[in-house]
Amino acid sequence: EESLNAADWLHLTGQEPGTAAALAARAQAAGVTVSVDPGRRVGERGYDPVVERADVVFLNDREAASALSSVPPTATAVVKHGAAGAEVRVEGRTVSHVGYAVDAVDTTGAGDAFAAGYIAARLDGADERTALSTGNACGALAAGQPGARVDITWETVRSLQADEG
Repeated sequence: EESLNAADWLHLTGQEPGTAAALAARAQAAGVTVSVDPGRRVGERGYDPVVERADVVFLNDREAASALSSVPPTATAVVKHGAAGAEVRVEGRTVSHVGYAVDAVDTTGAGDAFAAGYIAARLDGADERTALSTGNACGALAAGQPGARVDITWETVRSLQADEG
């Protein structure tokens, strides 16, 4: 409880449905923003309570095709299009960013890097488009390096964004 009360945002991914739902409920009660990237669990009934409590739901194109309609209307849906960028669907409008060209070496962890960049930007006060740009930059930088855990700095993110023109 102490950790949640001190938090600004709780991001859930990969937890068992019961654990994730309990964490989401506690975070919601503490006034903490909750995001979830359900991944392969998106179609599981046991994960519905987690998605229903989320303020932000991250989905890739395949997941969005089957589960976008289950995202609560009050939540922000962030749909990741891989190398083709991403979009935010919120309050009846769509905000898009085309992404960044990168020679993909290993896409393992690129979606997690995207989410981390998006969340960090939103916590820093960025609007949806800037958060998408930041998420896309982080995902591209991760995909351009081998391994799931890569070193991404604000300097490298901003450098990539500056090249956007």
